[in-house]
Amino acid sequence: YKCPKLISKIKQIIMFPTKATKKEDCVWINYRSIQKYSGTDVNSVEILLINNYKLNLNISSRIINNQIFKSSRLDSLLKSKK
Repeated sequence: YKCPKLISKIKQIIMFPTKATKKEDCVWINYRSIQKYSGTDVNSVEILLINNYKLNLNISSRIINNQIFKSSRLDSLLKSKK
């Protein structure tokens, strides 16, 4: 299960893995650093970060959608507890 992780509550940094954390090609992405993303193929996604860096990953856009959704839920929970 690819759970997002709270790295810093003060700085509101939430990271999520793109694959199982034990996989060598797992990439951790800062939820707040995503500017936009799009599926470029069935199992390929391009993510544009706020610093204009592009990540091309061999995963489906469904996985990114799910990870962003989980991260946003965690973010909402943290904001509601302030």
